[in-house]
Amino acid sequence: MEAMNLALEKLVAKHETKPSLIIDVGAYKGDYAALMYEKYGCDIICFEPVPEFWSECRKRFAGNTHIVVYNAAVGAEDTPKRPLYLNDVGSSFFITKEYRGEGSIDVPVVELSKIFLDLGRLPDILKMNCEGAEYEIIDDIADSIPGIPEILVQFHKVLLREDRKKARDIIKQTHRLVYSYKWDLYRKNDTD
Repeated sequence: MEAMNLALEKLVAKHETKPSLIIDVGAYKGDYAALMYEKYGCDIICFEPVPEFWSECRKRFAGNTHIVVYNAAVGAEDTPKRPLYLNDVGSSFFITKEYRGEGSIDVPVVELSKIFLDLGRLPDILKMNCEGAEYEIIDDIADSIPGIPEILVQFHKVLLREDRKKARDIIKQTHRLVYSYKWDLYRKNDTD
């Protein structure tokens, strides 16, 4: 666990944007949110669909009015129930109706583009570690990406190579890759 925290601390140090708002998609137990809050004291909205991790995250930030934790997944459309497969190492992924095996649960899904509209603004940093949902999210928010200064994403190899390339290409239209090792950090291109 210490090695993971050290790696996460190094990743947090790569950010150059001083955020006032971060959206953390796939918050897990809140380690990234805790480090970013410690460093910047900013508002953070966390989404975590796995009930066990959501509960830990919620308890961790109880009483902190700057960090809100929702027990929901993020996807391309709002839905009250979508099947999510949980494996035994803390990872998960959305599954099709045809696959409903042991270890799957139904979770609510919120559409990120609607969250942006409800907030009336975009985050300064969008962090995504959402086990394959990043592709549909990026497609959903493609028009908003140019307004987000930094995007931190952990791409998962759940789709065809062309789909992964499409997601990266959407981001690269307005952002440059500044870091890549397990995580990709994209920073908005200078416009001057």
